[in-house]
Amino acid sequence: MDITIRAATLADRPAIDQLADVAVHDTYDPVAGPAYAQDLLDTWWGSALDPDIEAGQVLVAIDGEELVGVAHLGEWDEEPVMWKLYISPDRRSQGIGVMLVDGLIDLLPPETPRLLTEHIIANERAGAFYQREGFEVTGTEQGDEPGLGFVWRARQLQT
Repeated sequence: MDITIRAATLADRPAIDQLADVAVHDTYDPVAGPAYAQDLLDTWWGSALDPDIEAGQVLVAIDGEELVGVAHLGEWDEEPVMWKLYISPDRRSQGIGVMLVDGLIDLLPPETPRLLTEHIIANERAGAFYQREGFEVTGTEQGDEPGLGFVWRARQLQT
């Protein structure tokens, strides 16, 4: 395994879309259902990512010629937030997620105090990963259906 983390380009979009289709359904179908997963894809992927790709806010993990992970940096209430972190299901638990998180942190100004992220309550696998990587729970938002609310987390970057 020889993983390279780099800024995504618009030329990567077909591979990003392909990864998203597999990873989003693999992540959300079991915990929230296929309709929820498809709504996420329709709303937050595809051309919706283009401005952030062009701004250098989307990173990809490449192994040889294969795109195996993607991470997306944005803002929420003027704080940096990792909106997306998805790894090809057959490539999870190989350190790629950690590499992408570190890559997003490297994009931030050195004085940035923390990085936020969120996940649905029912996605316990994401919660466990974020906890291991130092993202502490800062709050929750209940959803309309059990398990579909959100857990907000923050990783302190400055002490």
